[in-house]
Amino acid sequence: MERTPSGAISRSKTNIAKRAEQLRREQRDAERREVRLGLTLQGRTQAARQRVYGLSAAQAASPHASTIEGRMHLKGKITRIELLALEHYARVVARFSRVSEAPQPKSQSALGAMIASEPRRITAGPSGAATALATDRFDKAQDVLRLAGQMDGTTATWAVGRVIRDQVEILPRHLPAFLAGVKALVAHFGVGPDPDRDHVVAA
Repeated sequence: MERTPSGAISRSKTNIAKRAEQLRREQRDAERREVRLGLTLQGRTQAARQRVYGLSAAQAASPHASTIEGRMHLKGKITRIELLALEHYARVVARFSRVSEAPQPKSQSALGAMIASEPRRITAGPSGAATALATDRFDKAQDVLRLAGQMDGTTATWAVGRVIRDQVEILPRHLPAFLAGVKALVAHFGVGPDPDRDHVVAA
């Protein structure tokens, strides 16, 4: 037993233990508050998605609800296979943008809505096999979309780019061109067959 110079029993070890226990309680309380706050924010986000995008509670809770193409899938406008093809295309565009140092901002102007959404090409110096591969994959995907053509004056390239690159909702009249592009990407990336396509009603 330790004593102070005056002969009293030292409380230092007891005080340290109490302080340590207090710190542990405070940490547990802080962690609980963080969990409650996270759940609250998550609930608010899901409620906002229900209200703004017309989703059900289950749809708003899905990870797919965070993107336009994901919400199109949740609403039955595109199939699971088509969503997968779009995700492949998004990765191709992202890799190309990184190696070409040409990230594309979202269009904020009315003029941007009238211009074909075509990624801007910047000629980059030789930077290895990764650049060549990313560029080749991007070019091939863009060629596929161009060959998908256009419907009612809207090109598949523009419609798919508007959703994937710009994350901007397209009008119903643009949906046929968008679906034509998506169908071409399904074949290009080899993620089919897509038995669900015959049962999808594109509203």
